[in-house]
Amino acid sequence: DRETEFSDPETGMYDWIKMFGGNYLEGLPEEEAEHVILEAVELLRDTNFRNGKWYGDYRRLRIVAVKESN
Repeated sequence: DRETEFSDPETGMYDWIKMFGGNYLEGLPEEEAEHVILEAVELLRDTNFRNGKWYGDYRRLRIVAVKESN
């Protein structure tokens, strides 16, 4: 697990959702997509906003692949 502090305490989570979750909102009218993002930000406030800062929960995955020779 790797918790990361977002740089902007006001819009950090909003910006993160818009950047990485934008594909999930495609097809929604802009006003509805905005509402979804704002609602998600409020749902995350209790767990991801502390001491005036937003934090994102990340899990770093490390993978090693080995190609078998024939």
